[in-house]
Amino acid sequence: MKLQDYVQNKPVLETEQLILRPLRKEDVTDLKEWLGDSSIY
Repeated sequence: MKLQDYVQNKPVLETEQLILRPLRKEDVTDLKEWLGDSSIY
């Protein structure tokens, strides 16, 4: 695979405790909550 393939079709990485996937529209509410929390930074 070329780098461009990953940009357009990002893979989903899964372990028993974590799933890394591209962002979706339904993630917006959670992101707004997390981005507003200065303790994360």
